[in-house]
Amino acid sequence: EYEFVGCKMSKKRLTKNIWMLFLVIILAIISLNNVHGENTTIQPDGTEGNDTYLREQLPNTNFGDVDTLNVGLSASGNRMRPLLQFNLSSITNGSTITSALLKVFVNLSGSTNNLSVSVHRATNIWIENETTWNNRTTTVAWDSAGGDYQGPENDTIGINDTLGWYTFEVRLLVRYWMNGTYANRGFLMRSNEAVNGEYRSFYS
Repeated sequence: EYEFVGCKMSKKRLTKNIWMLFLVIILAIISLNNVHGENTTIQPDGTEGNDTYLREQLPNTNFGDVDTLNVGLSASGNRMRPLLQFNLSSITNGSTITSALLKVFVNLSGSTNNLSVSVHRATNIWIENETTWNNRTTTVAWDSAGGDYQGPENDTIGINDTLGWYTFEVRLLVRYWMNGTYANRGFLMRSNEAVNGEYRSFYS
């Protein structure tokens, strides 16, 4: 059994040579050619994992270099949606994925209420340092402002005001990426976007 751990390390922290893990994706897979299996860990650096977030209030501003990503509604009711992408190329072809978990470390809560947050499959190419609420690249707009994604969520969890790790189950989506059903465009996260000022922040 192989275990793959992918993480995006903050680019600003990388420049200070401080390596900390805030975003983790775990892939536990059973190799078809290895009955007993073994454990392997993947830890991408800041160039192999992409993340940013889209902010309706600043529709032409890119947030690819920030240390914190926001999801939910700002106090003024503007939507905020993170985009995350991991390089899965080192996973062995022909393997069966038995578990895939997306983990985020929440470092700020905008309210004391429980916030419903969903993970969706992003459906269009985007570029970390170009993507905005309006555009997925500098010159190409999203089909719909705020990011293109598959409607049915991959997983939804409640995030309360306790700071720390929260986990999403994304096994089915990662299986689709690995078997070629869909291209890996990453995850788009969004809340139920119901109440102004209800948002969460997590480390990039």
